[in-house]
Amino acid sequence: APESAFEPIWCAWGFGRKFTPDQVYNALPVVKRMGFAWVGIDDGWQTNEGDWELVKSKFPNGDPDMRAMVDRVHSDGFRAQLWWSPLAVKPASELAKQHPEMLLLNADGSKQKISYWNSWYLCPADPAVVEYHRKLVVKMIRDWGYDGLKLDGQFMNGVPPCYNPAHHHKRPEEAVEALPKFFQAIYDAAR
Repeated sequence: APESAFEPIWCAWGFGRKFTPDQVYNALPVVKRMGFAWVGIDDGWQTNEGDWELVKSKFPNGDPDMRAMVDRVHSDGFRAQLWWSPLAVKPASELAKQHPEMLLLNADGSKQKISYWNSWYLCPADPAVVEYHRKLVVKMIRDWGYDGLKLDGQFMNGVPPCYNPAHHHKRPEEAVEALPKFFQAIYDAAR
């Protein structure tokens, strides 16, 4: 890991999910005086876990507004970090509605719930899930300009076996075994 990965990070989570870009900008002088090297934009930038689209009230012009936020953070001398919880998808998300074949399913066909997040799992062994997340990382790092990602969630330490017939797993445990490869794909995309 680069030395910069160990520098102190200020996180906008103190403003909660309803943060505004102006709250972040107004905090930057204090963050600088306190000696932080990174500014983290936390939960609340996205429409839904799983969809990862920008909230229009905060970013009315979409991607250019997010890029402008990162540019502002950079211009004040910081590295920029973005909060994200890969493999989580809200039941009400467009991704869950339009692509149920990406979900990790239990042996009885039910969706595997991530209790604290009130979300479902996506299967890390499904190539479509890996590619979806790889494209998100490219967007966050290359297009928006983030220097790093804050991956969040107690559910990312392991996944249960997947019984989704759409994945054609030879064994349900392929999902469990694929998790390190999933995170390697995220790392490789970010690098």
